[in-house]
Amino acid sequence: MKILDPLLTTLSNFLSSSNWKDKRHKITLLWMVYSLIQVREINLPEWIPFVKSRAQKAQSTERRFSRWVHNENIEIAILFS
Repeated sequence: MKILDPLLTTLSNFLSSSNWKDKRHKITLLWMVYSLIQVREINLPEWIPFVKSRAQKAQSTERRFSRWVHNENIEIAILFS
């Protein structure tokens, strides 16, 4: 993944310190946190303009974020320990 912004670089380095079962989970979280910082609201549709991805439709990115939030295989407590 090409890093576009110093904030993305910092977030990526921070998230790399955690153990990830799947690196795509890390990338999704990276974009979610980056977008949240930019928008300053918990509103998935408003995050979409800040995400760089291959998704053709905005709904695809929104569904990706929603799946991440509801994914039972991601153990949030472990990520930040």
